[in-house]
Amino acid sequence: MGSLLPDLDRAVHALRPATPDEVRQAIQAALRDRRAITVYAKMMRAARPAFAAFWASYTSGFRNALRGYGPVTASLNLLDGLRIADFLAGTTIVELKTGHLDGTHHLQALVDQVLTYALLAPVCGHPATAAVMYLARYHVLAHYPLDTLFSRLAGQPINAIEAGHHLGTLIRAEGPRQPPAVPATES
Repeated sequence: MGSLLPDLDRAVHALRPATPDEVRQAIQAALRDRRAITVYAKMMRAARPAFAAFWASYTSGFRNALRGYGPVTASLNLLDGLRIADFLAGTTIVELKTGHLDGTHHLQALVDQVLTYALLAPVCGHPATAAVMYLARYHVLAHYPLDTLFSRLAGQPINAIEAGHHLGTLIRAEGPRQPPAVPATES
């Protein structure tokens, strides 16, 4: 359910320079579809038990650690929305995962995702010195200083800004990603 909030935020920002009334009307229009509301309500009810466990994890100490990184920006827009990091806390890229990371490919995809955000953030005007993966389901907070991480992965020190510009060029050439599918409604 939380993934719907960034989508709503992006939709509202796409209305710029809309008036507050126009934004309100757009939000209300999206909420008028009873089928969508029913599906979202069912999803929220089903997610409550899992959310309670994640909230308990978060408040048990992770919240203080995350707050310690500095002021937080949620849904950090990179490359004009081609990539969106979960959070920037101070100069730390934070990726929050609540799902299962059952296979090696899941962890590899997560590392690729975090490295992408860490390389793109500085070239998009957001200084980044560290990356964090908060795996709420597993009660794990993995913190990596970027200069050390990049050097270890490359086997030598790298120019992260140059690498970020190159990566940005490749991503822009791919074009926009397809939006996520709207949940199916039951008949």
